[in-house]
Amino acid sequence: MTIRDLPRGVRVVLEATLPGDWRDDILRDLEEAWSRRRADRGAVAARLWLWSQCILFALRFLPERLRDLAGDGFWRSTDAKLAVRSLAKAPLIGVLAVVSLGVGVGAAVTGFTFIQGAFFTHLPFPGGERVWAATPVPGISSVRAPGVRRGRGRDRSRARACARPPGCCRSPR
Repeated sequence: MTIRDLPRGVRVVLEATLPGDWRDDILRDLEEAWSRRRADRGAVAARLWLWSQCILFALRFLPERLRDLAGDGFWRSTDAKLAVRSLAKAPLIGVLAVVSLGVGVGAAVTGFTFIQGAFFTHLPFPGGERVWAATPVPGISSVRAPGVRRGRGRDRSRARACARPPGCCRSPR
């Protein structure tokens, strides 16, 4: 088996985060351990183990890799060091910040989706753009939908408007 036998996502994450001089050795060792676990414990358990190891390695080597890419400019700043130390001392604050941002973004997306669906899209059936509702306006006697003629009495016009046979919508007298 070669390193190419590892799942593509694991390879991409580890190749992006591992330092160059350790990359091949770690990938080879992970691939050997993964193939042994897959034979002993099954494919699902081996894949879960592999992804957990991938995440742990990525979190361990990510600061070093970023430092290599950024040239130490960002990590030398006092603000970044203070932020990392503060989050290490009180990780609950970081978790609460991420959760509150997630809830806020989720609420905004939900509200936008509701408003868009309720007011800016047509109903999902033929002629859905013609259905609308009107509320009484002071000073105007009636409001009618386009294409609906006014019949005699309230019951007939309602029967035509709802496209049901006459007599189905009559109210008891």
